[in-house]
Amino acid sequence: MTIRGNLRDLKGCASDHLDAYTDPASDYAFWTYDRQGDSDTLAPVDFLAPELLSVEVRRTWVRDLFKPSGPWSELRTAMQAVLDDDECRTADFTKVDLGDSSWKLVDAAVYAAGNVRQFRGVAVTKTLHRKRPELVPILDSVVYRFYMGKKMRPGPFGDTPRAFWPVLQSELKANHAWLAEVVADRETPDHRQLSVLRAADIIVWTHSATKCRQAGG
Repeated sequence: MTIRGNLRDLKGCASDHLDAYTDPASDYAFWTYDRQGDSDTLAPVDFLAPELLSVEVRRTWVRDLFKPSGPWSELRTAMQAVLDDDECRTADFTKVDLGDSSWKLVDAAVYAAGNVRQFRGVAVTKTLHRKRPELVPILDSVVYRFYMGKKMRPGPFGDTPRAFWPVLQSELKANHAWLAEVVADRETPDHRQLSVLRAADIIVWTHSATKCRQAGG
């Protein structure tokens, strides 16, 4: 049984993990994935971005997403709706009401993936996060296991994301002050402020992936 982690325990090693992940000479995805492009448009290449974070995306799926009708087209439309919404442009995951209209658009996009068999909710979040890095968290199995203390179910996952988001939001709220300090002088490769949401994802993922033993703040 995996022990449920606490973000506050990573305060002491957070900067080291961010340094390692954002190092241009590293093998991590920061210098390729964390480039936003057109923030309001989902172009075909944007749907390939999850590959940089170890999620399979095939070219045939991207072609299907741009067909004029059918479940794949409906999935792309649901994802684009997040980018088209004015509230989503400025919404902050740590402050958003998970029952309000802007978040419901994110939820609808994640669950629209249930109508196709390949491009799943994980890929949806890893596509949308680049466009709305303050609002859309990355749903990742390693990060999920850290916070939830159990493995994430693959495939169509029922209420898995809906159970995870409140836990993640609570952790980010409780640790926002020191996370904001850690990212204060950090930028993305295209010179945007690194979001607290992305920084926390990087810190937890790198801590877990490297089996870091340092803890405590």
